[in-house]
Amino acid sequence: NKQSKAYPLKSDDFFPYSDHPHAYWTGYFTSRPALKYYVRSRTALLAAAEKALVVAGNSSKTTTERAQEALAVAQHHDAVSGTAKQHVTNDYAERLSAATDDLEALLSESIAKLANTKGAAMPQYRLCRYLNESRCDQISAAASSKQVLPVVLYNSLGAERREVVKLAPLTTNLVVARAADKRALPMQIVGDVGFVEVDVPAMGFNTIFLDFSGDFSDEELKLTTITKHEAVRAKAATTLESAAMAVTFGENGQIARITNKVENITVTVSDQRFIAYNSSTGNSQLSKQPSGAYIFRPNGTLPLFPNVSLTVVSSGDVVVEAKQVWSDWVSYTVRLYKKSNFIETEARVGPIPFKDGTGKEIVARINTNIASNKIMYTDSQGLEMQRRERDHRDTWQWVKDEPIAGNYYPKNSAAYIGDGNRRLALVTDRSSGVASLADGSIEYMLHRRLQHDDYRGVGEPLNETEAIYATDNLVLASPAAAAKAQRTRALAINHPVQLLFGPRVTTVPQYTDTYTVQHTGLGSPLPTNVHLLTLTNKVVVPAGRHWPRGARGAERESRHVLLRLQHMYAKDEHPTLSAPATVDVASLLANVKVVKLTERSLSDNQDVGAVKRLKWRVEGDEAAAASTAATAPRDDTKVTLAPMQIRTFVAEIVDA
Repeated sequence: NKQSKAYPLKSDDFFPYSDHPHAYWTGYFTSRPALKYYVRSRTALLAAAEKALVVAGNSSKTTTERAQEALAVAQHHDAVSGTAKQHVTNDYAERLSAATDDLEALLSESIAKLANTKGAAMPQYRLCRYLNESRCDQISAAASSKQVLPVVLYNSLGAERREVVKLAPLTTNLVVARAADKRALPMQIVGDVGFVEVDVPAMGFNTIFLDFSGDFSDEELKLTTITKHEAVRAKAATTLESAAMAVTFGENGQIARITNKVENITVTVSDQRFIAYNSSTGNSQLSKQPSGAYIFRPNGTLPLFPNVSLTVVSSGDVVVEAKQVWSDWVSYTVRLYKKSNFIETEARVGPIPFKDGTGKEIVARINTNIASNKIMYTDSQGLEMQRRERDHRDTWQWVKDEPIAGNYYPKNSAAYIGDGNRRLALVTDRSSGVASLADGSIEYMLHRRLQHDDYRGVGEPLNETEAIYATDNLVLASPAAAAKAQRTRALAINHPVQLLFGPRVTTVPQYTDTYTVQHTGLGSPLPTNVHLLTLTNKVVVPAGRHWPRGARGAERESRHVLLRLQHMYAKDEHPTLSAPATVDVASLLANVKVVKLTERSLSDNQDVGAVKRLKWRVEGDEAAAASTAATAPRDDTKVTLAPMQIRTFVAEIVDA
């Protein structure tokens, strides 16, 4: 830097990486998908608990420290990557389970404090950790005792949202969903899962009730509709529709067409299926490299899914859906909510059969008529979208030794293909590998179970024995509309509404007369293109004093909070939402006053005014290198964010 040397500018990354011919490190993008989801969902729960703690001003003896430590350890490059031994992976999961206990207690106490504004006994709330398996003791107990169950929906995002929540098991049709004012709400039961659409305030909660008491009129009971899956008539196409979207299934039971009705955009689907790649055992003449926890090396495909059976729920007040059954261990549900502009898919994969001696890597693929011209985009850690060109590397000549594995890329949040007027985006609930192996095609890996180690240090095969449930969203729209829907859905999937189940009561007024049923922690709404990334209590230690032991915990809460604001859009990604956004932190939080606002470095280890960065010369840029200081500390509370910018602050607050 002192010599003012110029360096070439590299804008691509090093994916996909290989350390030898036929040895692409693209398997770990998907390895251990259950752990990947567990880490992401606990991260969302931690963010929700931290924000609720700030808003409630809670002083619980339980802390977030164990959760922070468990999630920090889970970021190790052999943890969330899925490349640890089985017993080590079990330990990661055990730590996350213990962290969940703490976060459940913290979130429950915070909600109870916010709800208990009338001096009553503190209510207790519980999570249902197995809702995706239709297991919830609180719902089952309320149904068997014919009582009313309060359900608190907590939204950690800084924007009001309308979500369809799933409640299960509902094994009786004698149940009514109610709002806080006792109004019966439309609820649709499919199988044993109830679907209810609810509005939830920004960084706050709303409360609904599952009424099993039998004390409801016939008119109220009619708002609970029971729908069942029905087999599709042989060789008949069928179409499911919402207000914004339509999906047509062909005679073979596969998706044949997807339509955005609002923008009048359609893609034709030539093939939609599940594929089982046969994992290489390393016995080929080209290479002894097998597939393993790190390495993805397919050796053809296995004929495991020759046909699909299709059942549909073609009408409903809340949702319509189709279920494809590809085998006794693979199914795929395509779901359209009546008022939503996306398609929800839910894949159940596993346990992957193992007794035939072959490793298997399970992929969902959709081939369309989108003229993608070899280009696919994937997100870079949920932020900017990175351009990927099939069979190409920007800065070196690629040898096409593995045409499948060598074209797989990491997808942390989203991937899309497009052709100028149309964009088909996939938004996912966990990281996995994704590829576009032909124009108009996009495929993503869901699960892996392998017979061999890949000689990269794990020392054992990746023997994943459980089934996984993966929920993704498909967005079809024009580029600008797709960008907005993709960003919005990514936030919603990665920060789901947290459902907390309260104490059973005999009537709705027994709860509503005692507890507050709705609350928001925001004093003013955030701009549409801004995400409240972090809001957590922070201990500020004066200069010359020691950090107090245990100070990271909520029991030593100070009147300082750590605040991060994120601009959600990249430059030129959207005609209006890519513009800079301004937030007045002074009015951001309800019922508090900001005394002082100090900008910090991104990692919060020093004031931004103390940050001194080196400026490096780029080839072709004649400007001399120099050391540059960051922006000086600000003396007001209005913060402007440029596209994709994240800014970090410590705010000193007092009660308003």
